[in-house]
Amino acid sequence: MTQWHGKARRKPTGGIRTAKRRKDKRLAEKGGNPTLTVLSDEERRSKVVGRGFTTKVKERRAKFASIADAKTKKVQKAEILNVEENNANRLFVRRNIITKGAVIKIKFAGSERLAEVTSKPGQQGQVQAVLLDRMPEVKQRKKAEKKEEKKTDKKEEKKEKPAKKEKSEKKEEKK
Repeated sequence: MTQWHGKARRKPTGGIRTAKRRKDKRLAEKGGNPTLTVLSDEERRSKVVGRGFTTKVKERRAKFASIADAKTKKVQKAEILNVEENNANRLFVRRNIITKGAVIKIKFAGSERLAEVTSKPGQQGQVQAVLLDRMPEVKQRKKAEKKEEKKTDKKEEKKEKPAKKEKSEKKEEKK
């Protein structure tokens, strides 16, 4: 099904936009559904003919990625294990959908490493990524938050224990 990427008939204020031209929809505004590249056991690409008979290769399913190592300045092919983080949509992580900016776990030089996708696989037909030396900031933030929660929980437990002792002492005094 096609999508129209033109301006809406309604303005942000809620008023109706007056037509500046005779037709409401133009072929130039016509677009398609997004190609969500999924992690799979086999690779699958499709060729799409666009306007003016231009061709675009879309990667539907991916198994391997071209990984650029900044230290050695070489590019190697690596197997993608799963998607660790995706800022485009948090639900893409569950579905293992690869988009630009996604952090993927790869098997690189015999060990599992993290890499960030730099290409648009749904438009360019291949997954290209750069090795990450650090853990993603989101994961670091989550780990720090968990540590803080544990510390606050321990502090609260310590405060509750003396309070319970005071209550039990008061009950004994009343008897």
